[in-house]
Amino acid sequence: MKISLRELEYLVAVADHRHFGKAARVVSVSQPTLSMQLKKLEADVGGKLIERLPREAILTSLGEEVLPFAREILRLAAEMESRGKAGGKHSRLRLGVIPSISPYLLPRINLSLSKGIQGQKLSLIEAQTAELVRLVKDGSIDVAILSTPLKERGLEEISIYSEPFYVAVSDAHPLSRRQTLSTRDLKGEKLLLLGEGHCLRNQTLSLCKLSQGTADADLTATSIETLRSMVATGAGITLVPQLAIRKGDGVSYVPLTEDVAARSVGLIYRPSFVDTSIVEMLASVIRSAAQREKLKIVG
Repeated sequence: MKISLRELEYLVAVADHRHFGKAARVVSVSQPTLSMQLKKLEADVGGKLIERLPREAILTSLGEEVLPFAREILRLAAEMESRGKAGGKHSRLRLGVIPSISPYLLPRINLSLSKGIQGQKLSLIEAQTAELVRLVKDGSIDVAILSTPLKERGLEEISIYSEPFYVAVSDAHPLSRRQTLSTRDLKGEKLLLLGEGHCLRNQTLSLCKLSQGTADADLTATSIETLRSMVATGAGITLVPQLAIRKGDGVSYVPLTEDVAARSVGLIYRPSFVDTSIVEMLASVIRSAAQREKLKIVG
């Protein structure tokens, strides 16, 4: 069996685009060439990988089994080439961060991180948890900062710090005069949430013991900053992590009494990621920033 990287690249392209013509354009070959090479791959593997439909192409059950191996082989090949060109070192750090962390943590670690990567380029992507997990697994990014634990199969993770939640209410709201609040005090209040897919949304619902159907679809937002603006106008209340607290914005932040009113923040990466010193450096930089903010270190 002589399977080439090019054949695996063609398989991944068809899997991603579900169309031979589109896949051929992406990998810059003619459609007949793409089709011929994939038939050779099927012969080498010993089974049909792609079901050819009138208007699309989908993977067979065998194709679905083979696809993760194809992605991993291509990722390792690209990583080997990259390290060779960089003299054994990564030329860049590809980092992912969830939106409810990036605007508040990254400014606090930017200088130390720049020193830590020692002239390497930093590629940054902001995405929700499920997307970051996929990108780390398929090798599109190296490390991701998000809310842990995930216990995601095939990934390593490091929990670094615990960040408490605060109740954000308008300065004019009666709850703004309280020193502390419990989740029981929030009953009957209109709770503003981030949109579907944000882990902070699920954490808020879980903490307040509410169902997914509780949120008013007209009062969900894509960022904490949008929620903050809505709270300031008296549209409702929300929960924000400590690092997102900001003074002088018409919003009061009241701590919650429950010990569980916090999220854990950490890193995920592939076990096969070769430059573990980068992961250790990043964890150390985040840990130092958390200590400066007097957050509880958990890792």
